[in-house]
Amino acid sequence: MDGLTQLFTSFSELFKPILDFLRWIFPLKIYKLHDGEKGVITTLGKVRKWRKPEKGPGVWTCFCFEEMFTVQAIGGYIDLAEQTITTKDKKVVIVNSAIEYSIFSVKQSILETEDIELFLTGFCMNQIREYAKEKNLDDLLDSEKLSITLAGILNRKVKSHGVRIEKIMITDLRPHEVTYICDTATKIVTDFKKLKEII
Repeated sequence: MDGLTQLFTSFSELFKPILDFLRWIFPLKIYKLHDGEKGVITTLGKVRKWRKPEKGPGVWTCFCFEEMFTVQAIGGYIDLAEQTITTKDKKVVIVNSAIEYSIFSVKQSILETEDIELFLTGFCMNQIREYAKEKNLDDLLDSEKLSITLAGILNRKVKSHGVRIEKIMITDLRPHEVTYICDTATKIVTDFKKLKEII
């Protein structure tokens, strides 16, 4: 049965370019975009200004040698990878964070940028690390302040990629294991000295 599935998969991959070409040259294509979706129409593989290519929710038609690329433009969410950061007051912490974003230009975010989510992930993680270097741990815990301060800086830099950062969140923050062990050892030694003085 697995062999038959692989055979059908191979045949479908063989005919996919032909089907894509037939769809591309078909005289009329209809696209339906829902609320929160945006699309961009390319004519002969390029975005043409005379075509008014950026489309919002609604029903749109494309003609021969045209196609539409669609994307969910509102409510994008990326759970950023865990990272270790050092704060201004020399605290080493492990941070999990997330961002909410929206797309205002499908052309810039999808056609001109190879992978918009990968770009935003790397860029935002770097900015959070740089921001933490200049702030104390207490400042980092203030999610509202973090969002207002950092989102403004990020949006000026990612604007050219057709996206806007709506919110930045710290979803988890905990001390690094080594720091935790050192702090615990220091507390034990301090408590032992106090106990020794009492005795």
